[in-house]
Amino acid sequence: MTDPSSFDTKRYESRYPQIWHPRIALIVAFLIPLKLSLAYIVLAPGLILWGANAGLSLLASRGTRSTTPLISSLILFQLSVFISSCLGFDPAHSIKTLLSFSFFSLTIGFIASAGNGWQILLMLVLGQSVAALHTVIESAFPNLVGNWFIGDVSESGQLALVIPALLGMIYSAYSAHSERRFYLISALPLLTAALLINLKRGPWCGVIVGASIFLISFASRTTRFVSALIVASCFFLPPVYNRILDSSDHFFISGGRSTIWQIGLEFIAKYPLGVGYHNSRFLQRFSLEIPKELKHFHSNILNIVAENGWLSGIFFVAFIFSAISLCWRKPHNPLHVAIGCGLLSWQIAGLVEYNFGDSEVLLTAWILLGVVLGQTGLRRDLKENRTPTEPSPNDSNNDLLTRN
Repeated sequence: MTDPSSFDTKRYESRYPQIWHPRIALIVAFLIPLKLSLAYIVLAPGLILWGANAGLSLLASRGTRSTTPLISSLILFQLSVFISSCLGFDPAHSIKTLLSFSFFSLTIGFIASAGNGWQILLMLVLGQSVAALHTVIESAFPNLVGNWFIGDVSESGQLALVIPALLGMIYSAYSAHSERRFYLISALPLLTAALLINLKRGPWCGVIVGASIFLISFASRTTRFVSALIVASCFFLPPVYNRILDSSDHFFISGGRSTIWQIGLEFIAKYPLGVGYHNSRFLQRFSLEIPKELKHFHSNILNIVAENGWLSGIFFVAFIFSAISLCWRKPHNPLHVAIGCGLLSWQIAGLVEYNFGDSEVLLTAWILLGVVLGQTGLRRDLKENRTPTEPSPNDSNNDLLTRN
């Protein structure tokens, strides 16, 4: 639904090329679960052209356009990170990395204004299904299949976002009696299998919590009961069971999270303004136990506060809260709520891993946020000469994203 206070009410003519924009969005959504470098090759030029057009539109509105709490909190977060980076260990490196983060955060607006949110989600699930199928085959035949796509950590982080969102897509498809429901329901066990095979406990917890909230909110008692039985049975699989039993040992192992988090807390106490964005790579200077390949604090909030200070931590929490609140805006759209559950799952997993710093995972989150933002008013404002409170004469009943 739309928020009259969130978007510009002035009328202007969009000059953005509507032919290739949606197509690029579809290609990017498909490639992100497979190969980040290929996604960048397609996405970067699209963002440049879209950003240029958005700038012209802003000039046309004479800078009077307002923005959402989601975008405002993200901008404030980046500003606070910039200030911390200027005062940190390596300002040049931090600012360079921050510019990359800021550039690709435009993906939210790029996806929001593409106007084909349902198709974008379908392509995202398709790409994720291809990656999951590769994971399953690689697990069964490790000597025959190489590592073609992204790593298991990034894939698990993406699955933490996509699986709850997929539940909302299935619910919407069944409510609309769409034939797509058969494809979507077949993708669910494949993605779940890949999540289990990767043996990442943070995403497991995130998906369980996110999926549970969605099922409690919308599913029937029978569906909830069957889902609970399936999840419970997964815990008795030997690799899963042993992985859970080893959690304590892995936490306190030399150079493990216990040591890393202790150093992070010392960082926060010693440098309340932070050490600068992307500077946790100096971790090894503070403990010889830390392996050289570990360059972050394995926790979103801890990593952000340690690198960028308390102010950035506050804006980060505000951004996440705004993102999830956007998805739960009344009247509740089941698909948007499911995406909100995916974002919550992402951050639950982020309590024990730094998935906010994982580009593959972060771009997946940007896509999901862009879909929701586009369906709650931004896309219409960008494409039509009317205020967001006016009903569209061309709203399609075939777009499941706009149907409850």
